[in-house]
Amino acid sequence: MENALEAQASLILVEVCEDRHKGCLQVVIQDDGRGMTREQVEGVFGPFFTTREERPVGLGLALWRQAAESCGGRVWVDSSPGKGTLVGAEFQLGHVDLPPMGDLAGTLAVFLGGSPQVDVVLSYTVDDRNWRFDTRQIRQVLGQVPLSHPPVIRWIREYCSENLARLGRSEEDD
Repeated sequence: MENALEAQASLILVEVCEDRHKGCLQVVIQDDGRGMTREQVEGVFGPFFTTREERPVGLGLALWRQAAESCGGRVWVDSSPGKGTLVGAEFQLGHVDLPPMGDLAGTLAVFLGGSPQVDVVLSYTVDDRNWRFDTRQIRQVLGQVPLSHPPVIRWIREYCSENLARLGRSEEDD
């Protein structure tokens, strides 16, 4: 999401899909930022590639690729100037080298607290169950209250944590 922010995106779509039956985890991040040329896309997974001028090193996508490939997965990028970028990765669920998902709700809350001008849509699917979070809907309810307002950020974190936890439980657990 930081790369999308650097690319001046106003909308970031994050789709996480866990298919437990197929043993697959897929993560796709798409933005409407400035995009990249074909030459930039070809070099994007290099360990020192970056489009930023203030810091000439970028390891994020190189590390993401390494994580996916180390557990039998793959990565891909699709981008064109002026149209944004799509970055995806597929991981094998249950692989011994699969990194933990981490605190997705906390990460989203921190990101929105520091970048309240960007809209984020998070879609999380586990098998046949889906949950969706869309900051555009939250903005409609909030009116003039900014997403970066501390009580709003706390609510976003709690709301996302609760819904992601509920989604992760199997229907037999309910």
